Amino acid sequence: MDLRRPAVLAALLACALGAGACSDGPPTALSDDAIELPATLLEAKRLADRQAADWSPTAQLLWIGGGFTVLDADGRGRNHTFFYYARFGLMHRRLDMHLFSAAPWAFDRPTSPPAALLDLTDVVDTDVVVPAAIAYAESINVAHPDSIPIPESFAARLSAEPAWPEPQNVSDPADSVAWRVDFLVEQVHPSSGARVWYSTARFYFQPRTAALFGTVVPDQPQLYPYPSP
Repeated sequence: MDLRRPAVLAALLACALGAGACSDGPPTALSDDAIELPATLLEAKRLADRQAADWSPTAQLLWIGGGFTVLDADGRGRNHTFFYYARFGLMHRRLDMHLFSAAPWAFDRPTSPPAALLDLTDVVDTDVVVPAAIAYAESINVAHPDSIPIPESFAARLSAEPAWPEPQNVSDPADSVAWRVDFLVEQVHPSSGARVWYSTARFYFQPRTAALFGTVVPDQPQLYPYPSP
């Protein structure tokens, strides 16, 4: 099932990929789905779940965040990404669900059966982990001034797949499911010339307690990866 809306897709992508203009302005209440924007990931998930149920009544969650999800310092944003899984007879399929200002754009594709599904029982939301990452960066900057510049835009994502510690090679895999919070800055991509998101630091948190697992601060900003579970 393809939930895309071709007539508005170009405008939606302009909002998602542009310089942030579509994320400005006062909160917006959408009466049809009762979601107030900007929203946390778990608040936006209510709408994504309804859309995924139209795709398959047995849709199950694989991943939240990442993709087009860009949040403010309070852990709220206007664009959100979710991945779902369902079985259709003998076929296994994944649904990529993107909400651009709560307007759904989605497509599905064949996939392999997932090793695990995402359990959100008692998981803290993005309005907890993003401020926690900022507070931790500020504490580092007290001891080491300007070590981690704090931007205005952030990414957060949580998958059923272990994310911490970051694997160094195939023989040293991650063993803990974790919230990942990235500090984002826009830079010009040297090949395409487009302005895209780069990550200047990333923090990993225990999903239910928000305890810090660890942090990675690269020497140079790194292109923010599009998730592909």
